[in-house]
Amino acid sequence: MEYISLEFARAIRQVRRDDTVRRVRKSDCLIEDTIHGEEEAVARQIEKIHEEEASLYYNNEQVLRSVIKRAYFSYGDEYVMFEELPAGAGCADIVYLPKRDSVLPALVVELKWNQSAESALEQIRDRRYPEALHGYGGDILLVGISYDKKAPAGKRKHQCRIERFWGSL
Repeated sequence: MEYISLEFARAIRQVRRDDTVRRVRKSDCLIEDTIHGEEEAVARQIEKIHEEEASLYYNNEQVLRSVIKRAYFSYGDEYVMFEELPAGAGCADIVYLPKRDSVLPALVVELKWNQSAESALEQIRDRRYPEALHGYGGDILLVGISYDKKAPAGKRKHQCRIERFWGSL
């Protein structure tokens, strides 16, 4: 039994964490790009992860939701995430609400395919999704992410639109 414990300890010491560190850095960068309204950078990062993670079941809403969660996975330090949050006249796909000690804005994310990222923002506004954050009091960013699901692999381009919410809650 002691031999197994020693081998296990040796194996753990030899594990490289380069990939994990790289993913955390990319996720941190994605959050920063989102907050600073870098729509093209956000679209490229989401597109890359979507292509890497979901080649077989690419055109599936749950897969796209998983891609978003993976892309923003370092959110846990600053945000609490909610999926299908009842809001206004519907449900927001994903909402990232800053933790109490965070100075970051809340993110209301709507996902679309075969529609524009602008139409995702229109849905957020039309269905009043930010109302779910009534009483929050901080900045809110509306984030629309879309892609053309009919495009062949290698030619799928994602779009992102980011807008600061100016409505009153």
